[in-house]
Amino acid sequence: MIYGNNLNGTSVEFVVPAHVRPFKEVERMKVLIVDDKSHVRDAIQLLLEWEKYGFDTVLTADNVEDAINILQDERPELLIVDVVIEMFLAWIL
Repeated sequence: MIYGNNLNGTSVEFVVPAHVRPFKEVERMKVLIVDDKSHVRDAIQLLLEWEKYGFDTVLTADNVEDAINILQDERPELLIVDVVIEMFLAWIL
């Protein structure tokens, strides 16, 4: 488990199941991180060794509109979203 918490109330928690093993040379994946706070996006990018789990591209967006465009253009396999971004509009992702 990887957990981060700061004083302004933002917390980030990841759980990587024990059975997940590092990827060998297979098709690499993309992840999209959507959060309106740059420090949260940066922390998520730095918390995990993305390559170890098969991700070679970490994409970010700070709003829902950019996230939708990236989703359509890049087709990431994993989406990490701040559920309270832009007045609760993240549900449309």
